[in-house]
Amino acid sequence: GNASISNASISNLTVSGVANINVANISTANVIGDLTVGGTVSVAGVANFDSDVNVGGNVNVGTIQLNSTTNRITGLAAGVDPTDAVNKSQLDAVYNELDHRIDVIERKHEKALQGVAMGFAMNAAPLNLDNGESGISGGIGTFEGEWAGAVKVQAVTEGGVGFGANVGFSEDAFGAGVGASVKF
Repeated sequence: GNASISNASISNLTVSGVANINVANISTANVIGDLTVGGTVSVAGVANFDSDVNVGGNVNVGTIQLNSTTNRITGLAAGVDPTDAVNKSQLDAVYNELDHRIDVIERKHEKALQGVAMGFAMNAAPLNLDNGESGISGGIGTFEGEWAGAVKVQAVTEGGVGFGANVGFSEDAFGAGVGASVKF
């Protein structure tokens, strides 16, 4: 049935219907039906729930608050163990580090494409030199939207030994090479 209690100290309380309790110190309670509390519930020990707990307001646990209005968890310390939750500060740090690394990769990728363009530029105007001749050539190359230029100097001795040097340049990259050859 129904029970109304104003002031009481109760060792064991079992409620199967409706209970209206104003002030009570209860050491053990079993509620089979619904329990409605109009004020504050203070639990000194452990509270066990075998089913869902529905909260219409905020839930505060120490400095952590689960806000039912904003759907935010606030006051969460930085996670330490693998099973800990992370807070926005930790997530922002990971995002910023990842963003920085992606920027570095993009710059290196652009320079790599410029290097390929330099290779095309260096081979754009070949020198076919006979023994005792020397020459200079220049070229422009492009690859995947990147542009580069190159200048090449070569000389072949009367004995058929060749020497050469080249430089390549692009928007923000530079390359150079030297070499030798023997004709027989």
